[in-house]
Amino acid sequence: MKIRCSALILRHNKLLFLQYNYAGGPVYCLPGGGLNPGETLTQALARELLEELGFEDPRIGPLTFATEVLDAPNLMPTLHLVFSVEVQGEPQVNPAETKADGWIWLDRESLEQEALYPPINAAIQTWLAGSPLPCYLGPAPKRIWK
Repeated sequence: MKIRCSALILRHNKLLFLQYNYAGGPVYCLPGGGLNPGETLTQALARELLEELGFEDPRIGPLTFATEVLDAPNLMPTLHLVFSVEVQGEPQVNPAETKADGWIWLDRESLEQEALYPPINAAIQTWLAGSPLPCYLGPAPKRIWK
């Protein structure tokens, strides 16, 4: 199983997502990525945020929740570890480090309709509302992958 660390970056009541454009429509993913050998979870997340979006010295907070995706076509089963993170500046997508087509700040209302990977819309809504979440959510909800 692959491990992926990702960041909940909240600014002005909006969350930062990377945008991937597919034939079936856009899919949004929290910034982050996999671990290199010898890296801790937070080292990997800091490196990914720098490489993909140019964020230097992110303030990585606690692990907010974990979930796994076991059934996405053409993807290895993945454990997603989601941290709350504070950053300075605006993101700058580095095409040498990510296949993302761009980035977007999504507000709470938009999250309900958008396709997220992993499909953690409900968990993010709970987090944004300030309600408690279990650290381990179990497998992510199943969805039809386009």
